[in-house]
Amino acid sequence: VARLYAKNKPGIIAWGNGLEQTSTAFQTCRAIAILRGITGNVNTPDGGEAESEPAPMMRPGRFMLGGELKERLMEFPRSPDRTIGGEFKIALRSAYVPTQMLVKSVLEGKPYPVKAVIAILTNPLASYPDTERVREAFMKLDFVVVVDIFHTPTTAFADVVLPAATFLEHDDIGYWPEWFGDVRTYPKLLDPPGEARPDTVIINDLAKRVGLEKYFFKDESEILDYWLKPANLTYKEFAENVGAIHARSLYNPFKVIGYKTPSGKVEIYSQQLEEIGISPMPRFEEFAEALALFEPTEEYPLLMTNGKEELYILTGFRNLTKLNIQVRDPIARLNPETARKLGLEDGDWVYIETKKGRVKQKLITDPYVDPRVVLASFGWWEESCLNLITDSNPPYDPATGSPHLKGIPCKVYKA
Repeated sequence: VARLYAKNKPGIIAWGNGLEQTSTAFQTCRAIAILRGITGNVNTPDGGEAESEPAPMMRPGRFMLGGELKERLMEFPRSPDRTIGGEFKIALRSAYVPTQMLVKSVLEGKPYPVKAVIAILTNPLASYPDTERVREAFMKLDFVVVVDIFHTPTTAFADVVLPAATFLEHDDIGYWPEWFGDVRTYPKLLDPPGEARPDTVIINDLAKRVGLEKYFFKDESEILDYWLKPANLTYKEFAENVGAIHARSLYNPFKVIGYKTPSGKVEIYSQQLEEIGISPMPRFEEFAEALALFEPTEEYPLLMTNGKEELYILTGFRNLTKLNIQVRDPIARLNPETARKLGLEDGDWVYIETKKGRVKQKLITDPYVDPRVVLASFGWWEESCLNLITDSNPPYDPATGSPHLKGIPCKVYKA
């Protein structure tokens, strides 16, 4: 693949969850980025995502780890040995906690006991790996609050469920997808029902109730104005007069644009990574050692992976009748030849089984699926929940803490 990429310019290698949800995620993505530099597919109009400067906005990473909030929270210092998942240095620098490490902390009480959880914009009982272990952790918690717009497997474990406003029911600023670098206004279109409120308002008001008002905001409008502070706009000005700010392309064939590295260049060997104990270059041995643990076996001859469904948003909206009419069942896709060898036909309900257990999904044959692979559906609940058969145990990516969720040995048979 590397040679094919090098000989065809400009070239693009796209990646996403397929690479990122593995125990070799960080260095795999680094290897692709390094290939861009080696082959000259940087600062080109068609050589992958063009280098750009994001639209000015106080993005969450900057909000959490730098600027005013960092100064406000100096009295609450973070240390790796007292941070859940602190051993994963890239995750630590991104204010990210690997989900399986949170579950482990609840169950084992290390690096400190976790007694309560507030779940916002998440559905751990369907979206976290190893559902049974997640269920065990939630049963151990003293207090669980879930903020959502409808009931989910996670709200079933809640002591309190707070109704959330949908994106149509409050003013907001959109910066997703992050890689486009744009910022847009999402104006309120209708009032939320009953006591439903935006997540930001719930968090802000809760902070005030527990005596942390000096670290937070007066009201919702002040929150929105803070996000737009780098653009020198208030939310009212942005919504009424601007609407959207686009990323600024840095492409210039006559100029070296430079990068945010110590040398200002594409760095194949990263001294910054070496200083925090991470391999400064991707090493083939690291990939080989990790992937050897997930080789197919006689008992589990196929490899299971999964992709996102366009109609739903991850585990969300699975209870909506109008969507269920369009996609009624969780679909598992197999190559027609693989299905024939297994004695399976289109429309059969099948079990996908790993060493963790099995889930039930409906078979569709697809000639574009590799004969060695089953492409399962992610996000469904109950007996079709894919995380019933994923594992939260090591190996983890040494930089980010990602568990191995793609390419899992499995077998498929008729239900």
